[in-house]
Amino acid sequence: MIIGVLEVDLYLPDAMSLKDKRRILRSLKDRLRNKWNISFAEVEDQDIWGRSQMAFAVVAPDGARAARTLQQVLHFLDQETQIAVLSHRMEFR
Repeated sequence: MIIGVLEVDLYLPDAMSLKDKRRILRSLKDRLRNKWNISFAEVEDQDIWGRSQMAFAVVAPDGARAARTLQQVLHFLDQETQIAVLSHRMEFR
């Protein structure tokens, strides 16, 4: 069993308030939840309008499957128009 973690630093250019930020992130989380069986949380920058640091976790039977799922999540985030991925870090345990 492998646990994969993806940490992503996001920029939200359309968020002009914390309410906007929550709306954008809620929509993003709903779509991610429907597409993949992953866990996620906002781990930093909760009070900053245009920034968010998210962590995504997946449990898989092997490292290749965990890496593939997290790469798909990262690709999904890169395709989103309401956010920009500034940096990311992936690790496996």
